[in-house]
Amino acid sequence: MLPFQHKVTKKREVEVLAQKGRRVTSAFFIVKFRANKLGLNRFILVVSGKVHKRAVKRNRLRRRMREIVRLHLMNTVDACDVMIIAKAEALTATYRELEKDLCTLYKRGSQHSHLAHNKPASSRRTTI
Repeated sequence: MLPFQHKVTKKREVEVLAQKGRRVTSAFFIVKFRANKLGLNRFILVVSGKVHKRAVKRNRLRRRMREIVRLHLMNTVDACDVMIIAKAEALTATYRELEKDLCTLYKRGSQHSHLAHNKPASSRRTTI
């Protein structure tokens, strides 16, 4: 179980993350990143009914994802909100494959999420 402070819980924050987050994909996951000003990473894990109709299968995948986040991603110093969406292909993958894939995606996405959020004022577009 992730500690409460490491979860994205408010509906509005989830919606903004889903709509405006930087998207990175792989064979097993879609990950969306958005920088936050809290100084810590927050996560939301999504395993929809489209992945598998049986809750037992979805919950097993969700437990694996939660453990990967807890061991590898939770204590990094990136200060991002992260939405991890599982694809159906993740059900057949081993734990090691999921771990490698998710860690790689996290590194790719977290590098760019801060650059997009913290641009200097001179490089932002202005409308006249």
